[in-house]
Amino acid sequence: MPLLGLNFRYNFTPKWTAGVHGEYFGLSIDDFDGNLVNLSARTEYWFFNNLGAGLALNWFRLDVEVDGSDWRGDLEYKYWGPQIYIAARF
Repeated sequence: MPLLGLNFRYNFTPKWTAGVHGEYFGLSIDDFDGNLVNLSARTEYWFFNNLGAGLALNWFRLDVEVDGSDWRGDLEYKYWGPQIYIAARF
């Protein structure tokens, strides 16, 4: 199943980075139709070579529809908001 995505990161300094990320997944099989979209913009500060902290703004949407003889329904879930996190890289 193909997931299409783009990721861009820019290093302002060796300790401070920023970037954007986007991905899309869609699937349509028989009675099932759905897609997922995830977009984010982030900045990270690396205290050490492998440990840092970040701040991001994320938008996420999941849209699914089933139209079968046994079950009919749809689901749409959206999220938009900030994230604060600890990051590790190896």
